[in-house]
Amino acid sequence: MMNLIYPPAADPRPVEKLSEACAAGGTTLFTSGIDPGLSGDALPLAALQICERVDTIRVQELSDYGTHPDGAWATPTASDSPKGRPPPHFCIPGSPTRFWGGMIGLLAEILDVQIEGLEEFCQRWYAPETFDVPMGRMAKDTLVAVRLGVAGIVSGRQRLVAEHVTRMRHDMAPVWPQPPAGTSSVHRVEIEGLPSLTLDLSLGADQSAGHDGTGLLATAMRLANAIPAVVAARPGPVTPLDLALGRGRHLLAQEGST
Repeated sequence: MMNLIYPPAADPRPVEKLSEACAAGGTTLFTSGIDPGLSGDALPLAALQICERVDTIRVQELSDYGTHPDGAWATPTASDSPKGRPPPHFCIPGSPTRFWGGMIGLLAEILDVQIEGLEEFCQRWYAPETFDVPMGRMAKDTLVAVRLGVAGIVSGRQRLVAEHVTRMRHDMAPVWPQPPAGTSSVHRVEIEGLPSLTLDLSLGADQSAGHDGTGLLATAMRLANAIPAVVAARPGPVTPLDLALGRGRHLLAQEGST
């Protein structure tokens, strides 16, 4: 239920039931991770603090999924039958909104604007040759990269964008946005405005960064570190804007510890 990142954007039926359960039990529900999650709230909030004007804001994950060791994780489905390895459900109409529409709603609240609608987009790239990566063998002419996302329409144009560029090898779809040299994955915030800026979050410097170890740890720690703020919050589903996050208490390692 990834749209619970921003409950106002989610299906109201489960949100109502969850709200009732939270009220009955005196509990708080915070849904997050790294993407969707921190990349769509904490990173934009940091970048926006030095802006005078924002024309567009784009939140991206640019990642080499071929480094993921589990081939079953991206098994083709009918949407890209008979061939293709990047998670093909991403390009099914409705999926970008289901995965990242909540991030767009949260960005709209952060910027205090009304969204006139959502527009999805998807582009595909097919292998020019057969090659092997940790995920498995990518045959020639199979789907090896997708660029997709969802955009919030403000004043008649796409101004709030959540976008993923997913590759099975770093040199596929070279014309699309790329992570920094030497990394396989980056979470990026791009703002066109005054000033225009790019803010990159890279998890580690090795080629496995993003889907082996570091990405999984970062996804989990967003929630683990939020526990004190969630416990102190009002009952019910909450967003990052409802919580006092990011204090980093008790994280500094003691000398000699691992």
